[in-house]
Amino acid sequence: MKVFRDIPRRDIGRHAPKPRQYRPAADRARSYDRSRRSYQRGPRRGSNAGGSGKSVYIFVALLLIIAGIVYIKLNDAKGSEQGSDSTSSESDESGNTSEVSINTSLIEGEKTYTVKIYRVYDGTLDTSKGRLLLAEGAKAFTPEQPDGGPVTNAILGAEEAEIFTNADGNVSAVTVSDLPSFPERIRVVLQNAEGGYLHASAVISCDQDFWVQAGEEIYPHRAGEAVTISPEENADLLGKGRFIFCSASENGKFTVQTLTKGDGGNPSYRGNLEVALEEGGYTLVNEVFFEQYLYAVIPSEMPTGYGVEAAKVQAVCSRSYAYNQWKGSERYAQYGAHVDDSVSCQVYNSVAENETSIAGVEATRGMLLLFEQTPVSANFFSTSCGHTASAGDVWANTATEEFPTASAAYLIGQPQYTEGDYGDLSQEDAFHEFIKNMDVNAYDKESPWFRWNVTMTQAQLQASVEAALGSLSESRPYLIKTLKGDVFESEPVTSVGVLQDIYAYSRAESGIITELLIVGSDRTVKIGGENSIRTILAPVDRNGGEIALNRKDGSAVNNYSLLPSAFFTMEKTKNTEGALVSIMFYGGGNGHGVGMSQEGVKGMIDAGISWDEILKHFYPGVEMGFLNLS
Repeated sequence: MKVFRDIPRRDIGRHAPKPRQYRPAADRARSYDRSRRSYQRGPRRGSNAGGSGKSVYIFVALLLIIAGIVYIKLNDAKGSEQGSDSTSSESDESGNTSEVSINTSLIEGEKTYTVKIYRVYDGTLDTSKGRLLLAEGAKAFTPEQPDGGPVTNAILGAEEAEIFTNADGNVSAVTVSDLPSFPERIRVVLQNAEGGYLHASAVISCDQDFWVQAGEEIYPHRAGEAVTISPEENADLLGKGRFIFCSASENGKFTVQTLTKGDGGNPSYRGNLEVALEEGGYTLVNEVFFEQYLYAVIPSEMPTGYGVEAAKVQAVCSRSYAYNQWKGSERYAQYGAHVDDSVSCQVYNSVAENETSIAGVEATRGMLLLFEQTPVSANFFSTSCGHTASAGDVWANTATEEFPTASAAYLIGQPQYTEGDYGDLSQEDAFHEFIKNMDVNAYDKESPWFRWNVTMTQAQLQASVEAALGSLSESRPYLIKTLKGDVFESEPVTSVGVLQDIYAYSRAESGIITELLIVGSDRTVKIGGENSIRTILAPVDRNGGEIALNRKDGSAVNNYSLLPSAFFTMEKTKNTEGALVSIMFYGGGNGHGVGMSQEGVKGMIDAGISWDEILKHFYPGVEMGFLNLS
């Protein structure tokens, strides 16, 4: 049994097939064909085909059987001692525990399964027993809602969820008595090369021996072997729910050979990988231990060349952000994930983990940013222009759709310059002078993105506006409004006619433009929110040419996908008839501007400021600490 000591309990637990099921039934016998690198139908039992290589798989399978039997017996013994347990124990970093009872008298239906939850979406549960339908009014019973509540992403990843079904066989209740209050693992949906979540195929290998589970069947593999999943190969097995790739070692890493990341190489992932068949392709989800997830977030978000102190800052921010996403965000529910691996959340595994990133995580293990003892969503971005923005000047209130709106006390914009007085940056003249000043003494001043400029012709601007306006007005109608008389109203819009001018309609105290006015021959449209503004003015030549965006250090970036930030001013060129010819944008910073500037962290570290003081600077009023679960 020693060989299995490092296998996470989810991999050999009660949801693994029973020992008699490790080898498929005779009429479904399969072998692994290395030459084709895919599962193929093999000889029936009793055949001499397969050669000496077959013994390797039998040996690994026998080890899995033994481990499964032992674990199941231990688990059953534990269960018999505890009886029908409706009480959960929660423990904090110090080992303190508290018990929370689930009100079992309110549960309706008959207990049917104990399963792992892979996805909660659209009236269904994807589980280790397959896809189950939720009955109308189905409830989830957890330590946080002991009397039952809605079935949400909060139970995603639960290992020992008890399923109760009604007379129709649909799920009437789910109980998760051991739902942790601090994440043990997190589930990450992996983007494809185009930024979507559907993959045409997947080729996966591991640096350790591993196995692939498909429904009730297990397929063992040696280190280095690659498994192909595509419409042509192995698609039939996905009818069993999903492929789950598990390493025989806790330190094993799976390489997805069909993905390329930051440096152009194939990324490798700790934890388990899941491949699920969806309409139009496959989704890939990496379930990984929470702190190990951060190992690969830190170098992807902040250069580890900035040192361990900077890595500590990023670790606490990234952990706090990820905690709030894990806590019950529904953003990626349809993929069975808490977060994705892109800038939509925080970048994960674009750059591989290293000694510095691991040191930063381990030095702050479990530590969160707390405001009034509540973990905060610690927003961060690349580079400031010398001033950060308030959250309410960047994002709308999603509940009320109000914009601009109120900001949390710890996400208020503040100066990042250490000397000088630049006046009221909400005023055009003051901001114009500030943003064109290349010598502002700010923490971010050494970043190439601290100051930038780009010129776009009227035709290029027209093309950019028309490329984005329709989708923005459809997805964010509360931020895209058309002038009707003297009132702005939301309505579907795809064009303003001939583009005539662009104005900063409103600018916040930080200097960020909150609303932009697009004036055309057919209509005038107001664009709200920094991301919408940056999208509508994306410096991309839609006719195959190049638009050069010039940075402070003299370098240029061509056809940048978004305007770097909404901290900008404009200088316009018009012809003798007053028609718009071009606009030169002078701006500063890169990103949304809320919370912590990563380049600012580098400047503060270089100035000798400690990592914890840096966090308090960017998030006023916060404390660093651990959740008190006692």
